[in-house]
Amino acid sequence: GMSFNKETILLTVDVDLKNAVWTPVGQTGATQFKGTFDGQGKTISNLNIDATAQTGANCSSGLFGWLNAATVKNVNIAGATVKGNHNVGVIAGYLETAGCTIEACQVTGASVECHVANSDANGDKCGVIVGHAGNAGVVVKDCTAANSTVTAGRDAGQIAGAAKEANVTGCSATNVTVTAN
Repeated sequence: GMSFNKETILLTVDVDLKNAVWTPVGQTGATQFKGTFDGQGKTISNLNIDATAQTGANCSSGLFGWLNAATVKNVNIAGATVKGNHNVGVIAGYLETAGCTIEACQVTGASVECHVANSDANGDKCGVIVGHAGNAGVVVKDCTAANSTVTAGRDAGQIAGAAKEANVTGCSATNVTVTAN
């Protein structure tokens, strides 16, 4: 698939996905997204992802799955349901490399679930904004999560499931319930 390497994609209108099944953009290391997605303040509503059938350790789920030196910014997501087994978030599942940035994104009314499938996909790294933001030099800034739930096996959080403290700045969560074993 196309990685959109160094390309910029602009969202110019609000989009209602009507709960149709969505396949994350760049779901694995083999298909990772390498561009810039600028939502320009528009809203994507009724995002529906169910990646629970995918049990590999590298499968990541969200509007975007696996980001590599990519940026996702200025997008609002309302009413998302995102289910997976590893690296699960509404905006993105996994931020791999320095330069990966999620900025000024808002998520409201989301249900995020990370199930235990096996020892590779063990219900870990699950958050409203991003699943895994623990690598050096990745950035999650000025994002908000509201009126949402996160359910996971472990490594779960309101903004990020797993992250280095320095990687997450200026974010806030309101009325977000996290449940993890």
